[in-house]
Amino acid sequence: MNTSEMIETIADEVMDDTLTSDRILPLLNRAQLAIAKAINFPNLITRYSLTTVPDQPETTMPEDFHKNLFQAYVEGIEVDVMNSRKELFSEYGAYNVIGSGNIYAVAVEGRNLCYALIPSSAKEVELHYYRKPENMVDSADSYPELLQDDPDLDDALMYWVKWKFFQQIEQGIEGQKTDTNYNLGNYQKSLRNVKLSMREGESVPDAYSVKQPW
Repeated sequence: MNTSEMIETIADEVMDDTLTSDRILPLLNRAQLAIAKAINFPNLITRYSLTTVPDQPETTMPEDFHKNLFQAYVEGIEVDVMNSRKELFSEYGAYNVIGSGNIYAVAVEGRNLCYALIPSSAKEVELHYYRKPENMVDSADSYPELLQDDPDLDDALMYWVKWKFFQQIEQGIEGQKTDTNYNLGNYQKSLRNVKLSMREGESVPDAYSVKQPW
């Protein structure tokens, strides 16, 4: 389904005059981010080169970074990628000093790239990671970037939006939150189906020849 069709379907099923395209579209894009966080889509693998600032222990990650920095090269040499700043310093704490050598390892903390050792001169760092998907727009020519013509993905996106919408409506209501739970359950089911189809190799083409963190 294209984005306009999904917006129309959601509005029809929720049957709330206040749920216009201006409200639905941002939720659809949030849904796409949530699904991209939950599943490794090979078409979102990208690479980016940045230059460190001399004597600084970290630098800002690329704007499109979403998750899973899984490979890094410093001046063409592959270095270790740690899971957090804490793990980086636990493993390489002795190298948390300014020096003229090469960086030993890197880690992402929030929106920053941390490294050890701290280079006294600028270093080129090539990063491999999963980027954010492109935002959808309200158009018949706009489709989710994750997968196109995949009914389970379309369902997952729409159920996520309806789940969040009914969560707001039923907030504070005592007892069973019927619509919230119904849409959450169907979102989770659709998400599992997307994962299953990807494991079977039915949906997503190879990105480019780069080591993947499966």
